[in-house]
Amino acid sequence: IVAPFSVRPLPGAPVACPLTWDEVTPKLDPNRFTMKTVPRRFAEMKDPMAPVLGAGFDLEKALRRISKQGEEERL
Repeated sequence: IVAPFSVRPLPGAPVACPLTWDEVTPKLDPNRFTMKTVPRRFAEMKDPMAPVLGAGFDLEKALRRISKQGEEERL
């Protein structure tokens, strides 16, 4: 398993780069995604991981809820 945007320990420093489905074609060359090219690519397009990650959650709200649940269990 390789995390998105991880540099691979290979010649040319290729990067594990998330792609859109439109980019997955027979002409796709994974070697074009390197430490030199990926920053520019990322600056020019939206983060392809954003839809996968979702909106996130409110950590403060989650901590309050856990704390309240713990108080109720102690009663």
